[in-house]
Amino acid sequence: MGGDRQGLQGRPRGGDREAGSSNQAAGAAKAAVTLLLAQRYRRLPAMLREMRESAGLTQRELAKKLGINHTIVHNSETAEHRVDVAEFIDWAIACGRDPMEAFGEFLRRRR
Repeated sequence: MGGDRQGLQGRPRGGDREAGSSNQAAGAAKAAVTLLLAQRYRRLPAMLREMRESAGLTQRELAKKLGINHTIVHNSETAEHRVDVAEFIDWAIACGRDPMEAFGEFLRRRR
């Protein structure tokens, strides 16, 4: 071991204040991007719930149609689970909506 303290990839450890501040800056930038994305995403969960309710479905009924656990439906409607495009398409179809029309509605709501 000796006096040379090295990290996992052979880089010297200790005295990495510059690396620490670089990591903090990267963390702050990531947080800013996350906040921006969250603001852009925030309308989708409400729309998912509206689609389900307009179809007259409970969370459990929709979950059964989608072949998923009802907690995923709940988490999608409360923004605890981020819905991807494929899930959005399946959700719209299960609610009797044309996915393209539903996505167009989402785009109009973002303005």
